[in-house]
Amino acid sequence: MTLSTAWALIQLPRACAAVALQARTALDVLLCHETAGDYWTMKSGAVLTYDLEGAHLFGKEDTVDLVRNGAFTGNADLWTVPAAPWTYNTNKVDKDANGVTPLSQIIPGLIAGKMYKITCTISNYTVASVRVRIGGGNLSEAMEADGTFINYLFAGGANALLEFVPLDASRFSIDTISMVRVDEPFLLAKAGGAGTLEINSLS
Repeated sequence: MTLSTAWALIQLPRACAAVALQARTALDVLLCHETAGDYWTMKSGAVLTYDLEGAHLFGKEDTVDLVRNGAFTGNADLWTVPAAPWTYNTNKVDKDANGVTPLSQIIPGLIAGKMYKITCTISNYTVASVRVRIGGGNLSEAMEADGTFINYLFAGGANALLEFVPLDASRFSIDTISMVRVDEPFLLAKAGGAGTLEINSLS
């Protein structure tokens, strides 16, 4: 598996009961279950065996996008776009004024405690940041640059909302939003730069 500075889901080509992981480069590897939570550091060259406890499944992403109108094509229908601080602007939504009210959408069938992969594109960024959360759960890491961002988060049980929560001073545009469920068990990995993680499945 090729590593980068972004969290990525470890995936296996076949079902297995356990998996052995080894960092094959000079970079330490960070491992976690949620990008908003704590993580472990696997030192370069170290080997970690991860027991799947008979689940015979590892890092399977659903193919059904739960976000509706995530590209904002022609409108922002199905989204709650507060007049302050958000403005719909031709296939994207701008955070162009002061305010911290989230951009949000109700996600039918959201399951509290399940892991979801949320992808979005930030453009026209100038200052501050935005974070995402689902079901009122943990906020993601800050997104504070132009680019496509992927966050893996557990859904909270407070509501059924996908929310993008800005800072008061944040200025950016957002579009191309999607969200899929990730079946358990799962593990995420990243490194401080380009690297390789060797993955061996154990039956």
